[in-house]
Amino acid sequence: MGSQFGPRLLRSGASLLNSGSAAVQPLAPGCTISASGPALRTTMQVRHGWLSNILGGSKKKPEDKGGRQLDSSIRDLLLKNPKKDMVNQMPEQGGLSQASIFEQEADVTGAAAAKGKGPVVQQEASQEVQLERKQLDEIALAYKDPNREMWQWPRRHEFRQHKRRGRLTKEEVLLRTEKELTLKSHMFKTSMKKLAPLARLIAGMNIDQAMIQMKFSPKGAAKDVLGHLEEAKATAIVRQRMEPSEIYISEAWVGKGPYEKELSIRARGRRDILMKPYTNLTVRLKEHKTRERIYEEKVAKLERKPVWQHLPARPIIGQTQYYRW
Repeated sequence: MGSQFGPRLLRSGASLLNSGSAAVQPLAPGCTISASGPALRTTMQVRHGWLSNILGGSKKKPEDKGGRQLDSSIRDLLLKNPKKDMVNQMPEQGGLSQASIFEQEADVTGAAAAKGKGPVVQQEASQEVQLERKQLDEIALAYKDPNREMWQWPRRHEFRQHKRRGRLTKEEVLLRTEKELTLKSHMFKTSMKKLAPLARLIAGMNIDQAMIQMKFSPKGAAKDVLGHLEEAKATAIVRQRMEPSEIYISEAWVGKGPYEKELSIRARGRRDILMKPYTNLTVRLKEHKTRERIYEEKVAKLERKPVWQHLPARPIIGQTQYYRW
């Protein structure tokens, strides 16, 4: 270091002595004179120059790594505030796109309003729109399957209609004339062994009578069954328009659900796993009109049944004159 900067320091000191502008004072330990710039700056000042910029020193224009000043366009781009640009952008009034189907009609109506020929031009525009729709329908017909009549499901439906001659089946007639509702409950925290007796108890009862039975039942799951019956009654009245006094429980059955595992601490550090079951209840509600129809069908079936005979007069077959052993 001494061999490199020694002659430069001597020359700078000699120039200061000859000019007489300032007296040369000894430098502080650890400080040297930098001869790279036109002004004399110590290395301490160079190292701590960033502090003056933070504390409000002179602001410099943005420069690139080579020390050259950037162009005005680049400088404006770097100094631009994006928030101000977003505020300055005001929404513009929308309009029809070029691919809009109403573009032609809008142009025609606008020109007609300018010339004062509104109704006539609007009628012409409507005729053009109808023509375009007709052309679209023709294109759609051209792209249809020519063998559409040979598809399977229309043929099956047509065959059924010909076979029945337009008559409805018994199930279809009942669906049109009678009302019913099947509703499944949420999962009850009980077992099927405890819930099944309650389902057998309410099956066949009137909905109000079943709710009274569940209200005074000592069973633990009776409260959950009561809530489900109230929900089923309200749903039947609202959705199926069933009469509240005519509703009865045609069927009630129980279904299995998931199991919840629980630890049971036993003696000698052992542990058992308890399986807590969940079950659900499903009820099917119908009206008393359906019950009367079912009873009449049963009576008619019994009437059609022939009378039992102890020794009916039927021919004897398989008899021969020889023994079969």
